[in-house]
Amino acid sequence: MSVEYWHIDAMLSGQRLDNYLLTRLKPLPRSMIYRLIRRGEVRVNGRRASPSQRLADGDVVRIPPPALHSLSETPIRTPTITPVTIDMLSKRLWFEDDDFLILNKPAGWAVHGGSGVHMGLIEAIRLWRHDLAKIDLAHRLDRETSGCLVLAKHRQALTSWQEQMRKGLIGKTYITLVKGRWDAHGVARSVITKGGAPSAHDPERKPREALTHFMAKERFEHATLLEATLITGRTHQIRIQCAEAGHPVAGDDRYGDYSWNHELRRIGLRRMFLHAATIDFNNPHSGKHYTFNIPLEEDLVAVLMSIGP
Repeated sequence: MSVEYWHIDAMLSGQRLDNYLLTRLKPLPRSMIYRLIRRGEVRVNGRRASPSQRLADGDVVRIPPPALHSLSETPIRTPTITPVTIDMLSKRLWFEDDDFLILNKPAGWAVHGGSGVHMGLIEAIRLWRHDLAKIDLAHRLDRETSGCLVLAKHRQALTSWQEQMRKGLIGKTYITLVKGRWDAHGVARSVITKGGAPSAHDPERKPREALTHFMAKERFEHATLLEATLITGRTHQIRIQCAEAGHPVAGDDRYGDYSWNHELRRIGLRRMFLHAATIDFNNPHSGKHYTFNIPLEEDLVAVLMSIGP
């Protein structure tokens, strides 16, 4: 069996090499996939790559014969979607036109499949609606974040969105609950290094400036409800900046306060209190400007009622 070369498109841009292969070569053992990368049999653009290397639009990934041979001998299960997931997706569909689909993403769902995730929202949507077989994620939300998720129904819509992102024309506002009373009002500036020290294989690890406009919406005795508007879009930007300010996001297991999270679980907070509330952008195809507002989920509202006066 000869070598194959798989081309990376814009939807997969930014995904780690190992996660990409674990998804595309799902029937194969993880140990085999990592061994092929380590030996240099899997290459990106003709060069050796590390598992953590981020793929970019236009990259070409070399898939060696051993992987293809094992894949051909491994029975592949046809993915299916359950009636419960279909019902969830239909109820969560917030808006749709010829170019974009807006989904009220539920907490607990990853936006795409990967390491440890059999099926993400994008895969589920493609199975749910055959007319959306080529739909792409316009952006991403953390697994525990709820709220407004934008998907592009065709290539032109996706490239238009990406161009607006590069020019800073897309507005994203989140609602989050943080520890302590914080009189936040203004732009927070910080430098975020993604994934550790920079390396030749992962240029995204370079330190980058992160800018967020924070505004306190409501103050409680031991917490503050914030509105956070992104000026830049770094990974975990809001979570990191709140933690650096001494006001970690409620329920954040990575950057948060363990003891406070434990107290919040006792009153019903089962996940991170971060919600993508508002997004606005232009549709150059129709000439319309869209603004979507998705209210807080019921579980988050219940937490606010529990800690309120």
